[in-house]
Amino acid sequence: NPGNVGVPGSFYDNVEIDDLFTARGRLGVAIDNGLFYVTGGYASAEVSRTQALVFTNGNNFIASGSGRQDGWTYGAGFELAFWRNWSLTAEYLRVELDGESLTSSSALGLPQSLQTNADTDIDVLHTGLNYRF
Repeated sequence: NPGNVGVPGSFYDNVEIDDLFTARGRLGVAIDNGLFYVTGGYASAEVSRTQALVFTNGNNFIASGSGRQDGWTYGAGFELAFWRNWSLTAEYLRVELDGESLTSSSALGLPQSLQTNADTDIDVLHTGLNYRF
């Protein structure tokens, strides 16, 4: 809370995910034409993050960084074969990537700095239409 230091202000956190890669296994139970399953494995993404602590007195802190973050993913889904080689799928994934540490200096040149450490967690709802060759 920026106001705790005695000067009104705001904190901003902007995160962009340029790509998301997962390598997962799945384990499930088939019932008739449906498959209920759980899934989990490795996750990686290219993450760009900018954080800013902006005060009304102009003593602002802005830090940014980008890079590949690795972590884990887990979730559950359902796949339904409905006609010949066609199936529909719906899946939820939770992606938890290792965080990054950002450091910035005072915009007014004061002997102050701001260091933050933030994890990147992503919730994904995936639906699809599949054709098996």
